Amino acid sequence: ASDVYKRQGVPGEENADFMMSLKKSKKIKFVLCRHEQAAAFMADVYGRLTGKAGVCLSTLGPGVTNLITGLADANMDYAPVVAIIGQGSTERLHKESHQIMDSISMVAPISKWAQTILSAKNVTEVVRKAFKVAETEKPGVTVIELPEDVAKEEVNENPIKPSLIRRPAADYRAVNEAIELIISADVFFLPTNVKSIKDTLGVGTLIAVPSNLPLRFGRTKLNAFAAPVEVGIKDSAAALALLKSL
Repeated sequence: ASDVYKRQGVPGEENADFMMSLKKSKKIKFVLCRHEQAAAFMADVYGRLTGKAGVCLSTLGPGVTNLITGLADANMDYAPVVAIIGQGSTERLHKESHQIMDSISMVAPISKWAQTILSAKNVTEVVRKAFKVAETEKPGVTVIELPEDVAKEEVNENPIKPSLIRRPAADYRAVNEAIELIISADVFFLPTNVKSIKDTLGVGTLIAVPSNLPLRFGRTKLNAFAAPVEVGIKDSAAALALLKSL
């Protein structure tokens, strides 16, 4: 229901039932990774490039700690990712047991939402919420923890269909005011590609901003953005044409 075609990760004993169910799917392909961190980064890049949540999988304990670096990077760069992590049976979560740790508390600071599924009846609702929260502004990481005894239960409910998400937009009056300020300025700055501006404008002076200048934009939240560019505009009509094309 969430248009997931690939999931990557490193499975373990605690999510064996999940993997066996996934094997029956004709739509979703599982990509086996050599390390959970690689799976998280693959999901990070997929989410960053498509705007749809990338999905990664790990087992409990050390599987989750290996996943954390990639999840933290995705959340800081606002890439939508849904991580599904294994956990031991709910009957032994309260005691010291092999590889049992409080994974939800670990991932909470580096995610938008993290939740343990304690009943099979809640699977469809938790999954839908995880994808919705991950993909809505500002995008980021959500984590679903699936204990092994819950994963063994049968779920007869149909997946909840995703609803259309309306992305927030700036007030039109503020946008118009910004356009007027840019048009009336002799120089303005855009974090964009030099060649695309030159091709669009056909006029103006294009100068790359050195990294040591005080007016440099600094690090962008998405590392895929091009370096900031200083654009000297002499033709307001050309500037307006550029703004309308963005």
